[in-house]
Amino acid sequence: MKLKRESVVMSVFLGGLAAIAPLAIDMGLPGFSATAAALGQPARRMPETLSLFLIAFSIGPLVLGTLADRFGRRPILLVGLTIFVLGGLGAATATQFQTLLISLTVQGIGAGVAATIPFAIARDLYRGDEARVRMSAMSLVLFLGPIAAPVLGNLTLLAGGWRAIYGVLAAAGLIFLTTTLLSFTESASTLASRLTIGTTLNSYRTALSNKQFLGNAFVNACGFAMMFAYISGSPAILMVNFKLSSGQYSLIFGLTAGAMMIGSFINGQLIQRGVASRPIATAANLLMAVAASLLLFLAMLDLVDPVALAVIVAVTLLGLGLLAPIVTHDALEPMGHLAGVATAVLRAIQMAMAGISSALVGFFYDGQTAFSMACIMAIFAIAAVVIRWCALGGGSLARETTERL
Repeated sequence: MKLKRESVVMSVFLGGLAAIAPLAIDMGLPGFSATAAALGQPARRMPETLSLFLIAFSIGPLVLGTLADRFGRRPILLVGLTIFVLGGLGAATATQFQTLLISLTVQGIGAGVAATIPFAIARDLYRGDEARVRMSAMSLVLFLGPIAAPVLGNLTLLAGGWRAIYGVLAAAGLIFLTTTLLSFTESASTLASRLTIGTTLNSYRTALSNKQFLGNAFVNACGFAMMFAYISGSPAILMVNFKLSSGQYSLIFGLTAGAMMIGSFINGQLIQRGVASRPIATAANLLMAVAASLLLFLAMLDLVDPVALAVIVAVTLLGLGLLAPIVTHDALEPMGHLAGVATAVLRAIQMAMAGISSALVGFFYDGQTAFSMACIMAIFAIAAVVIRWCALGGGSLARETTERL
């Protein structure tokens, strides 16, 4: 049965593909200690696997994104998913740490492609408010990844050990590979006529010189960098500083990630009822900045406790759930036949900023308070407001806020 552009199944399929990356990142975290012990490595080396995965995730789409504009979304998606499956199988059968690093680098390349192409497909198939609603639906499925991953990772670790985690990821990749092969037809109506170094560089130059694309891409990246500050800092703060169990941590993590889903759902409902996307994005942007700044203020006074942390982070991620579908759509809207390149650049900027955010949280962590996490979250949330202000023009943004809200 072929996937139809107007079906809910298509949104679930595209959102599920986009969720491969957070699943691959977060499912492996519960098995870090067991993996390190099995491969004879100190636990402190395990973050290397995440770093290489993220680097590969950022680079892979930059190479294959251009190919998607020349040869189509479907064949490149098939290649990316095949690479993802092979990387997962390699990690599941690794007997040396170096083999694990190589396998997760391969898996990261495949995840980057699989998570990027769906947004190019959405750009091919949908326009206007329909595109914004579809982006919200995709984000609902995408944000299930951070919620489900810790639980799935823990259950899989208990049932089959750390190798089973990578086996499950490979199996998930195989399911999407089979679905793409049997049910998905090409979405691009026009393809680039030729592919040379010159045309490739020109495609990237076109994307990077488009103010609408670049401004929205960096707003999106700042939002995800804010989220990754929480992802990277919360395990130590909640489980080490506040002495919560892994189960309690998973519950809080799931609740806060669930706020993103709620934000995406609200966004879709508002757009279906005719509310313009720009004031929604403005309100979401400001909500993120105010909530993250409040968390920083409390952290400076050392007044953060698990409940306050969970509530305030949930509010910031609610804002991100509202914001991300809109700025993603607005970034890709002017890109036309360069959607493959544009989505690759969008994802590369996003993951690069997320990596910087995670590194800064770890570098400045004092081992006792939530200050470094709250500080980096606030910096990126405020940066998103500033970038969006500059991209839209201060007067335009101010008028949106006062007149339309």
